Amino acid sequence: MTNPTQIGVFKNGTPVYVTEDTHLHPEVMDVIGEALQRIDETSLPSFSRQAVDMGRIVGRHACVETSAADDGDIVWARRANRASYSRFIRNRPAIPTPFISITLAKPNDVWLVYTAYFGTPAPKEPTDPRIHDAEREESLVFWKSHALILGETGPIDEQTITTEAKW
Repeated sequence: MTNPTQIGVFKNGTPVYVTEDTHLHPEVMDVIGEALQRIDETSLPSFSRQAVDMGRIVGRHACVETSAADDGDIVWARRANRASYSRFIRNRPAIPTPFISITLAKPNDVWLVYTAYFGTPAPKEPTDPRIHDAEREESLVFWKSHALILGETGPIDEQTITTEAKW
């Protein structure tokens, strides 16, 4: 674990940390502390994806379902600080949501946030370096029918935008 920084605490006061490897969408910083306080860590497995309903609109969900009718608006690009490509859709509005999704893990008796974003949980992308073989099929099925909204998920490497499918 590299340079852990406490970002909040669970309902029972257990601290939760981020590291330089955490993928935190900047917009969630205003509510992640409140969301963590709503989670009872005593019932969590050592790896968990949590959808926390904040009871009010807190952000915009940037992952949407797609269909064959959207094919002309689908592009692929690398997001900042990622080595692999993500599937994006152009010309689609983000959806207001009361949910914040937080992926947590507890290696070495310390709770870490791997990622946090607005909306409900999505499977890892097929090219995620931490994906397990058992997760790959679910991932492919999901991501072939869903995409991130271009311009809503943070910076991308503009030079990598392509219409050629990457997985």
